[in-house]
Amino acid sequence: MKPNPIWLAGAAVLALSATLATPAEAKPKPATPATSPLNFDSLPGGSTAVGVLPANSTTGGTYGGFTWTNWVSVRGDNVANSYFSNSPDTWVTATDNLNSIYRATSFVFDGAWFSGPAKTPNPTNPQYGMPVSNQLQYQLWLGNALVFTGSAFVPNSQFSTWQASGYTGAVDTVVVHANVANYFAMDDFSFSAYTAPVAPPISPTSPVPEPATLALLMGGLGVVLSARFRAAGPAGR
Repeated sequence: MKPNPIWLAGAAVLALSATLATPAEAKPKPATPATSPLNFDSLPGGSTAVGVLPANSTTGGTYGGFTWTNWVSVRGDNVANSYFSNSPDTWVTATDNLNSIYRATSFVFDGAWFSGPAKTPNPTNPQYGMPVSNQLQYQLWLGNALVFTGSAFVPNSQFSTWQASGYTGAVDTVVVHANVANYFAMDDFSFSAYTAPVAPPISPTSPVPEPATLALLMGGLGVVLSARFRAAGPAGR
């Protein structure tokens, strides 16, 4: 039994289409890093001991794998002055705008919880000047270079609220800048491990038939059709 010429022509066209088709590229699923908050609850309140967030220290103390310079821990809420912890019952505050939270291994700073009065003393005239907005701002560093400055925000005076960093890149130092230092409470400092982005896999280039290959395929298709018409003869027209 001779193969049907029409079938042969269809098979040739399907083979050509398969050759020119481009394989679909699989998209990798993004990984979600786990957040690791530091809640400060193992620290004593108001400590100035070396190694436990010493106040006004230029060398800093260590806690949670970080070096904290110009930070002090405080225990218990202070409702009268608008300072609250997010997780009972210890929080920290900066004693100077030259504060820093540093770790040698880079990380992603996710954010922290803040509270504090809406107004602070005027930094240019603390005694007689009109109070100013208690604006805070993240400054994120990597290798002694400022890589991100966050938007200014005002802490809540009634309870602790979350303030995301707004940056997902690697950092090694976090600074909380304020109009006037120590007029805020920070709790649950949250960070996650930094993982360098992986480039998506490069799909292999689909082989494109050489001109000679295309000519052979089309020529073969023409021969099949020509043979079909000759076999039909005058009676098949």
